[in-house]
Amino acid sequence: MLFVILCLSNTQSIAISLWPLAYELVVPLYLVVLTGVFLGFILSRILLMFEPKKQKVKTTSPQNAKKTDTTPERTDTHDLTALAP
Repeated sequence: MLFVILCLSNTQSIAISLWPLAYELVVPLYLVVLTGVFLGFILSRILLMFEPKKQKVKTTSPQNAKKTDTTPERTDTHDLTALAP
């Protein structure tokens, strides 16, 4: 809907020219804007194709999961306060 409103309200013609070349192209303003949006969409899709895929983490049920203890191991050490000067 937004693009239709854009096209209907921007019908002025603009001249596009590339400096080293002697060519000049006269096109409606909405065509330039829509072409830029379209090229941006295509470029983003191409860049997403080359993005590395994220690996899915396989979930396990609680019955099959290994029991992991996240608490640190407690080692019995000698009382170090007796060694303090």
